[in-house]
Amino acid sequence: MAQKSASDPAFSDIVTFVERWGWTADLGRMCAALKLGPADFECKFKQVAVAEGGGTLPNHGFNLPLNVGQPAQFIVLYHLRPLVGTFFVVSLDGTLKASVYRTPGADYTALPDADAQSAFQAEVQFWKTNLAKLEEVAKQGGIRR
Repeated sequence: MAQKSASDPAFSDIVTFVERWGWTADLGRMCAALKLGPADFECKFKQVAVAEGGGTLPNHGFNLPLNVGQPAQFIVLYHLRPLVGTFFVVSLDGTLKASVYRTPGADYTALPDADAQSAFQAEVQFWKTNLAKLEEVAKQGGIRR
């Protein structure tokens, strides 16, 4: 088995980064739409959201639930593109559990498994590819809400 290099971070490295540098974000009714908890579940997360390619609107998000006093049971990643947002519910070890997309005029809709797996792998790869750069930016005070 090949050893992991510094340029090949693990999913847990991204989680650690978000735990350290993330800010509190309320994802509103998304939790109810995705059935992420009981009806009274407070949809607040520790989030890092970044813009791809120097854009100004953050279109990639990595979110850890703020379950005060309890360990997180899932992670939510998202990728927003013009007219389509894709949301992934992920286990703590980085396994895709569920995915949905949202378009103008259509609420959260389940994404077929074949499409979801490809889009999910691309989203995880985005975070792995950019983690070292994001860590440097964060250390210099550049990760801000």
